[in-house]
Amino acid sequence: RAMLYSPSTPPEGIIGEIVNAGYGTEEDFSKLNVKGKMVAFWRTRDKDAFWEEATNASKGGAKGIIMIDYNPWIFTATLETGFFNLKKRFLPIKPKPIPAVTIPKEDGIYLIEQASQGKVELNLKVDALLEDRTTKNIRGIIQGSKYPDEKILVIAHKDSANTPGANDNASGLAVLLELAKVLPSYKPARTIELVALGAEEELGSLGSYNYCRLHNEELKNIKAVITVDMIAVGSKLKIITEGLWPDVGKIRTTDWLNKLLFKTAEELGYYIEYGVCPFATSDEGRFIDAGVPATWLWKPDDPYYHSLEDTPDKVNPNDLKVACEIVGHAVLKLSEMP
Repeated sequence: RAMLYSPSTPPEGIIGEIVNAGYGTEEDFSKLNVKGKMVAFWRTRDKDAFWEEATNASKGGAKGIIMIDYNPWIFTATLETGFFNLKKRFLPIKPKPIPAVTIPKEDGIYLIEQASQGKVELNLKVDALLEDRTTKNIRGIIQGSKYPDEKILVIAHKDSANTPGANDNASGLAVLLELAKVLPSYKPARTIELVALGAEEELGSLGSYNYCRLHNEELKNIKAVITVDMIAVGSKLKIITEGLWPDVGKIRTTDWLNKLLFKTAEELGYYIEYGVCPFATSDEGRFIDAGVPATWLWKPDDPYYHSLEDTPDKVNPNDLKVACEIVGHAVLKLSEMP
């Protein structure tokens, strides 16, 4: 499968000898002659952006790259940098962009084994579409009965990484829809805003970035933001205390808000943990960067993350119920807080 933002090949494809570049690091490439060849490399744990590997290959004169996943299915990768800084999210691949694809583990093992026994040539064909598209944020507003100008936001991104997106992130959207049905009957004191955000995947949370930009004057009235992203497949439900970005380092979520969610889960009899995301934040990161208290509920270790296997049959309905009850009760507390 083509990586997102890969250029296309000519219709007849491009032919090159396979060379094994380990994990695609600069050190790996320094030991190889990849000029005119097809570079295969292994995906490192939790990595999903491969601008660096594509740049290393292009500098060496490679014709294309093949990323081998550690899962038995095809992963959706991207040629972005993976940086938090939007100005550096897309950097040019120099001296020129090259076609980039992903293959599953078993295919990769076979390819590398064949190449280790002698010269193997591959015909790579990529038919990719690169064009501008429009995405929108959608807001559902429950007007506050006492403090209508003050807001509590529950947010979930509505795009997927070119996958079915059942857990990532239809699970978060399911929580928003249920809250939209239930919360109005409680007549919350503060306004509750349920926001389905566009372009979280692959574009560095562009939807939340633009929300903060377009509603800059309203940010001071937002008392708390809770992100619900990937909460129905994986390990234990976690309150994420910080996310790590390759360019800006740690972005910490709001401590008092994390404690409120933890206490709410305890009161409901649900087990929850604190955790760290080792590779990013979700949409709450843009609100934190804008000075708004925010946090994230997440279940890590979803084996189907950003793959075609992220389908509805993997989603646990009980996990949806748990997340919805915790967030709903927390929102009502936040609505009434002095």
